[in-house]
Amino acid sequence: IHGGPVGQASKNWLPWVQFLVQRGYIVLVPNYRGSKGYGRSFMEALYGDWGGGDLDDNVTGVEAVIARGAVDPTRVVATGGSAGGYSTLICMTRAPEVFKAGIARYGIAALATFTDRTWIFERHYLAKLMGGTGGSRSDLYRERSPLTHVDNVRGPLLILQGEDDIVCHRSEMDTMAAALEKAGKHVEYT
Repeated sequence: IHGGPVGQASKNWLPWVQFLVQRGYIVLVPNYRGSKGYGRSFMEALYGDWGGGDLDDNVTGVEAVIARGAVDPTRVVATGGSAGGYSTLICMTRAPEVFKAGIARYGIAALATFTDRTWIFERHYLAKLMGGTGGSRSDLYRERSPLTHVDNVRGPLLILQGEDDIVCHRSEMDTMAAALEKAGKHVEYT
C-alpha cells in the first residue's frame, strides 16, 4: 500500500514487488481513493475520510482478486510504509477477516499523538486528511487510529521502525507494539 497517502502506485520497476512476484506471490498495488493521478476530485475524496474510504478500496481490491480465484483468502498480507504503514495497521485492526498478516513499516498508531510528535508540515496535513484538528474531530481521530482497535488483530504483524524518523516518530510504533503485546497478539517489532 503506497504512502503519501495521496501518493500513487505507478507502473514502474518496483524491486520489492518483482522479488515477490518471482517467488509466486500475487501482488496487488492499489491506487485507492485519494491517490494522485486520477484527477483532483478523486485525490480530494480522501480529505476528511483517511482510514475510511481508502480502507474500503483496499478491501474491495483484495476481494476482487480473491473472487477471481487467484489468491488463497487465508494468506492475504497487507504491507506498506509511512502512510502505507498506517493503512497496513488499519487493514489489520479494522478488516482482520480479510488481512491475515501484516508488515507495517514506520506507520502511525494514534492520530492524536502523531500530531504532537511529527514535524510541522505533517501536523497541518493530517488536519486536512481528517477534516479538522484532533481537538475538533477527536471522535474521528480516535475511531480511525489503529491503536483503538488492537483487540481486533487476528494474524501476525511485523512492525519495522527506524530510530530517527522525523515524520513517523518511533514512539508511534513503540505504543502500537506494546498495546498489541498487552492484548496477547503475535508481534515482531524491530
